[in-house]
Amino acid sequence: DVTISSRNYKYLPAGAKNSKLKEGEVMTLRDLLYCMFLEWANDAAVTIAEHIANSQDSFVKKMNEWVDRVGCTNTRFTDCHGLGSEGQSTTARDMARIVEEALKNEDFRELFCAKAYTVPATNRSDARALKSLNYLIEETIVPQHNYKGATGGLAHYTEFSGASLVCTAENKGMSY
Repeated sequence: DVTISSRNYKYLPAGAKNSKLKEGEVMTLRDLLYCMFLEWANDAAVTIAEHIANSQDSFVKKMNEWVDRVGCTNTRFTDCHGLGSEGQSTTARDMARIVEEALKNEDFRELFCAKAYTVPATNRSDARALKSLNYLIEETIVPQHNYKGATGGLAHYTEFSGASLVCTAENKGMSY
């Protein structure tokens, strides 16, 4: 279990998305991951980084070590919340490589393909119903852009970096 700390929020830039996590709230790591994946919850990302590596800087270092190990040559992370810090960059090729490698993990695959999830009530909050913000897999956001063959993905937008999308799909027996 992970206890939410107020220190996690002082590092979030203005405009950060959040899941309204409360100081002292106790959640599972899995529930925090669903908040991060489905709602782009930057507060959950920071909480996860602090929990796993004891600091955001240590977590970013681990992220960079991992992408180097899987062969990404044009990716450098400078923050753990995904809001785009100076010097942070990647390419479509590297993102495809990251997702391809991560999909080998069944837990990641479940998160990446989720359309909805309910975080159970905690010691400080009622249950939270989460819904994917990815318009390719969630039919109600922008119906004209929904793709029936999409099986998972992350769509994201920040003012700093613009729009980005990484997704998986199946069509005519092929996986993309």
